[in-house]
Amino acid sequence: MRVFWEREIMPNVEQQFEKLDSGTSLPTHRRQTAVGSEAGAQHLEALIHRLFGTSVEEIERVVSTLQGVRERLRDEGERVSRDIRNYHNLSETTASAMKVVNDSLNRWKRPSNFTTVNGGCAQGD
Repeated sequence: MRVFWEREIMPNVEQQFEKLDSGTSLPTHRRQTAVGSEAGAQHLEALIHRLFGTSVEEIERVVSTLQGVRERLRDEGERVSRDIRNYHNLSETTASAMKVVNDSLNRWKRPSNFTTVNGGCAQGD
């Protein structure tokens, strides 16, 4: 924005003030009272619009861009929140499944009521 201001706005402002000094852009006070204050006001309004119209348009463009960025950030925040909730649910489901697997493995590892005797099976006490 500063570069835009220095390259676009300031040279234009300086040119307009140079025109004011030379008397070519705005009527002097004596001429303004002769022509009427309404014409002078209209000329001043036109000068202000020429001087600052571009900067107002640029500010409006920047504001519009920032509103778009804000909307995209809001959408991304909602997406990330959904992803976190989904990850949390998946993590809980995985932990439950691992507990079931662990319980099943522990049951298999426990010594059974049957013992092996000389290659055959005999029921233990």
